[in-house]
Amino acid sequence: FSSAVAHDLPADDCVRFEDVVRAHHRIRSGIVRTECRPSYHLSNMTGCSIHLKKEQSQVTGSFKERGARNAIMSLSEEQRR
Repeated sequence: FSSAVAHDLPADDCVRFEDVVRAHHRIRSGIVRTECRPSYHLSNMTGCSIHLKKEQSQVTGSFKERGARNAIMSLSEEQRR
Protein backbone atom coordinates (compact mmCIF):
# COMPACT_ATOMS: atom_id res chain seq x y z
CA PHE A 1 0.00 0.00 0.00
CA SER A 2 1.10 3.52 -0.59
CA SER A 3 0.93 5.79 2.42
CA ALA A 4 -2.08 7.60 0.92
CA VAL A 5 -4.05 4.36 0.50
CA ALA A 6 -3.10 3.01 3.95
CA HIS A 7 -4.11 6.33 5.49
CA ASP A 8 -7.63 5.98 4.04
CA LEU A 9 -8.19 2.54 5.57
CA PRO A 10 -10.02 2.33 8.92
CA ALA A 11 -7.93 1.44 11.95
CA ASP A 12 -7.99 -2.21 13.04
CA ASP A 13 -9.68 -1.21 16.29
CA CYS A 14 -12.29 0.94 14.53
CA VAL A 15 -15.89 0.19 15.56
CA ARG A 16 -17.77 -1.27 12.60
CA PHE A 17 -21.52 -1.20 11.97
CA GLU A 18 -21.64 -4.96 12.59
CA ASP A 19 -20.09 -4.40 16.05
CA VAL A 20 -22.84 -1.92 16.90
CA VAL A 21 -25.58 -4.30 15.73
CA ARG A 22 -24.14 -7.17 17.80
CA ALA A 23 -23.86 -4.94 20.87
CA HIS A 24 -27.44 -3.75 20.41
CA HIS A 25 -28.72 -7.34 20.39
CA ARG A 26 -26.63 -8.26 23.46
CA ILE A 27 -27.77 -5.39 25.68
CA ARG A 28 -31.28 -4.55 24.50
CA SER A 29 -33.09 -6.54 27.21
CA GLY A 30 -31.43 -4.65 30.06
CA ILE A 31 -31.24 -1.09 28.75
CA VAL A 32 -33.89 1.61 28.78
CA ARG A 33 -34.58 2.88 25.28
CA THR A 34 -33.97 6.62 25.55
CA GLU A 35 -35.46 9.26 23.32
CA CYS A 36 -33.75 11.92 21.25
CA ARG A 37 -35.29 15.35 21.70
CA PRO A 38 -34.65 18.38 19.48
CA SER A 39 -32.66 21.18 21.08
CA TYR A 40 -34.08 24.35 19.60
CA HIS A 41 -31.55 26.54 21.41
CA LEU A 42 -28.49 24.61 20.16
CA SER A 43 -30.02 24.26 16.70
CA ASN A 44 -30.49 28.04 16.47
CA MET A 45 -26.96 28.69 17.77
CA THR A 46 -25.31 26.34 15.28
CA GLY A 47 -27.60 26.59 12.28
CA CYS A 48 -27.90 22.79 12.35
CA SER A 49 -30.61 20.43 13.53
CA ILE A 50 -29.34 19.28 16.94
CA HIS A 51 -30.99 16.46 18.90
CA LEU A 52 -29.99 15.37 22.41
CA LYS A 53 -30.27 11.80 23.67
CA LYS A 54 -31.69 11.59 27.19
CA GLU A 55 -29.28 9.01 28.62
CA GLN A 56 -29.96 10.28 32.14
CA SER A 57 -33.06 8.06 31.90
CA GLN A 58 -30.85 4.97 32.34
CA VAL A 59 -30.89 3.37 35.78
CA THR A 60 -27.31 4.59 36.37
CA GLY A 61 -28.13 8.02 34.95
CA SER A 62 -25.51 7.79 32.20
CA PHE A 63 -24.64 6.23 28.85
CA LYS A 64 -21.84 4.20 30.49
CA GLU A 65 -24.29 1.45 31.38
CA ARG A 66 -24.47 0.47 27.71
CA GLY A 67 -20.72 -0.03 27.37
CA ALA A 68 -20.32 -1.82 30.68
CA ARG A 69 -23.23 -4.16 29.99
CA ASN A 70 -21.92 -4.93 26.51
CA ALA A 71 -18.41 -5.67 27.85
CA ILE A 72 -19.74 -8.03 30.52
CA MET A 73 -22.12 -9.81 28.15
CA SER A 74 -19.30 -10.25 25.59
CA LEU A 75 -17.24 -12.34 28.01
CA SER A 76 -17.01 -16.08 27.49
CA GLU A 77 -18.26 -18.42 30.23
CA GLU A 78 -14.66 -19.03 31.29
CA GLN A 79 -13.94 -15.31 31.51
CA ARG A 80 -17.05 -14.73 33.61
CA ARG A 81 -15.75 -17.10 36.32
